[in-house]
Amino acid sequence: SKASVSRTLDLLESKGLVERRRRGMGNIVLLK
Repeated sequence: SKASVSRTLDLLESKGLVERRRRGMGNIVLLK
């Protein structure tokens, strides 16, 4: 589900593994 994906991304972002940038309606996820 989108909710679990969002939570996973939050976790990865908190660890500094990914960076999310909001553009318009969609989120762009950058892997580091």
